[in-house]
Amino acid sequence: MTISGMPEKSSSSGYGNQGVFSRVTSKWGTKTLVALKDGELRFSELKKQLDNITDRMLIKTLQELESDGFIMRNFSGTGSKKVFYNLSPAGHELAVLLKTLTFWINSYIQTHPKADVK
Repeated sequence: MTISGMPEKSSSSGYGNQGVFSRVTSKWGTKTLVALKDGELRFSELKKQLDNITDRMLIKTLQELESDGFIMRNFSGTGSKKVFYNLSPAGHELAVLLKTLTFWINSYIQTHPKADVK
């Protein structure tokens, strides 16, 4: 029996969408999607919003989320092309869900302080 909305378990690799799930729910995946929720950003602008992320990790995160179809990379300008990152329609939908989940977790931790203990 499966729970409604949960992926069926595959015998070889756990859940069929485990790769996408782990990238979306990773520390930087979630923060990147939520940061892009309000509009497109250049690499440097995005990096400023994501405290303590390295260039290498941001590049990797953006590539993975773009490959999964949650982020789009756009170019503007003719001479020196400027690159902008924004959310795809699926990325927008996901960012709203992640922001709601983040809000719920923060509210829960405030009422259950022991839940935040590592």
